[in-house]
Amino acid sequence: MPSAHLPLRMTELLAAALAATLGWVGIGLAVLGPSQAAVSATLEPSSATGATDASLLAAGFPPLTLLTLLAAGLGVTLVAIGAWLHAVRASDGGRWLITVGALAAVVATLVSPSGPLVLPGAALSVMAAAIGWSAPRWMRLAR
Repeated sequence: MPSAHLPLRMTELLAAALAATLGWVGIGLAVLGPSQAAVSATLEPSSATGATDASLLAAGFPPLTLLTLLAAGLGVTLVAIGAWLHAVRASDGGRWLITVGALAAVVATLVSPSGPLVLPGAALSVMAAAIGWSAPRWMRLAR
């Protein structure tokens, strides 16, 4: 019976939901949090020069960072959609969405300067993909 594999499907869904949540929280921290030092200087010798923390939103987005953060967001979103399709609808396309999303999240994490903030979401994406491919195709959640 498929009910014997219900914990496996629930684990896949939970890992995917946590991957999407932690991935988007990491992206939010990368964009809004203090992640880049901005140096302010004046020409007057009496004024102090110092580094201040600025968010990417305030400092401006470098093209590579913007591209990798968008790829990571798309990746973790694909993982969540794919896990739902695979676990609830027993769709084989869901497995492929999970795999492509996990790959995109991992590559974006490795390339991005803000990668460590998205790393928990990428790691859970890989876990959801591994669970999805380890389960037999006929399993689905009890309705």
